[in-house]
Amino acid sequence: MYHWTSHGLSASHAYEAWRDQLSNSSVPWHLNSQGEDPFSINYAAQKIGKLAITHCKFSACSGYRNKTDIYQSADALYCIQFMVGGRENVAYDDNRDILLPSDAYIWDSEKEFTFCTKGKVKSFSLSIPRASFFSRGKPGVPMVRKIDFEKGMGALLFQTVLSTFNNGHAFSQGDSDVVERAIIKLATIAFHA
Repeated sequence: MYHWTSHGLSASHAYEAWRDQLSNSSVPWHLNSQGEDPFSINYAAQKIGKLAITHCKFSACSGYRNKTDIYQSADALYCIQFMVGGRENVAYDDNRDILLPSDAYIWDSEKEFTFCTKGKVKSFSLSIPRASFFSRGKPGVPMVRKIDFEKGMGALLFQTVLSTFNNGHAFSQGDSDVVERAIIKLATIAFHA
């Protein structure tokens, strides 16, 4: 598991360090100028096969992905954000949404995206290679963008992602393969691909 925190850094250094982390990641982002509030972040990431699961607790910030970022991305992904706490305004594919606790939101890394968080945010994210997102043997395309992860298939998906994040270190290769396929299938069903 990878872990990064701003603990021990001044608020301005923390924001710049996080900006550098995001701009140099496999899915690059641009962060806008830091707001007036002090910035802090606690970030952890777990890989399970081709999947990446992250957990973030961070202060208010805003940013975007543009065509240049998309071109520089290492992979085409579907990313699902599970909002545990806080509020986030997002704009994606000519749609605007407000994400609140219990919202799970899926977006395509091959499309432009902007976000602006309000206050402290706590979230989990799941990244799935687009090529792995299948429905009935064909490439799947999400039919809904936002679901409630406290109900139905959304709850089953979130609880599986959360358990995998917390226990991923204990899985054998065979276990990881089964968990990866199960999470992809749950995500495909939950977002009606």
